[in-house]
Parts: sequence; C-alpha cells; structure tokens
Amino acid sequence: MNHEHLFRTLRDFNWDDDLSEVAPALQSPDCALECAVLAFWRLEGPWHYIGELPIHEHAGLVRDLAARILKGDLRTAGIAYDPTQDQQLSKVQVRKLLQAGLPEVFLRTFRADPTPVIE
Repeated sequence: MNHEHLFRTLRDFNWDDDLSEVAPALQSPDCALECAVLAFWRLEGPWHYIGELPIHEHAGLVRDLAARILKGDLRTAGIAYDPTQDQQLSKVQVRKLLQAGLPEVFLRTFRADPTPVIE
C-alpha cells in the first residue's frame, strides 16, 4: 500500500472497527510520518500521552506510534496534513496540549511536496 493510499484509508477509516486492517501498515518500517501522526490523533493519542484518558485496548499501538514519531524513525512522504485543522483545535486547545507536555511534533503541519493535497 503506497503512502497516499494508506493516508486516505486512515483518514476515512472507522476507528471503532477492528484495527487489524490498518495496524500492520502502521507498524511497518515504511509507514510515513504523516500517516503515523494521523493515526495517533485518530486513536486519541494526545490525550493518552498527557494522561487525560485511561488506557484502552489500542494503548500498545498508541505507545508504539508515539515512540516511533518521537524517535524520528519515520520519514515524511510529502502528504499535506494539519492535525490542528483536522481535529478543529483552537489556539487555546493547542497551547493547553503543549503545556500539558504534548511534544510539538504531534502538532506539526505537513506540506505537500510536490504531491497535491489529498481530499
């Protein structure tokens, strides 16, 4: 699955469903940073990271994604993605997440390079 296809799949995925369809791609060493950040947000990773939500059944995947993102092992694929816009976060919410200890990389805006924005 190429990066753009995985990104579309993750963006449109029903996160209440079984993750067995997307987990292998997210755990792959070839997973793009944009895809990992999108999945981290969709799995409520930021709120688990700062300790506001209890551990859930996908906590292992959330921890793995966070570790790989923070370690810098994932490369960008040139896919446009803005987590703050996607999650409709206000500047106040972004500031509170940062103050609570969420690293800035999880709020990074990714620009298309030269791939067009995926809609």
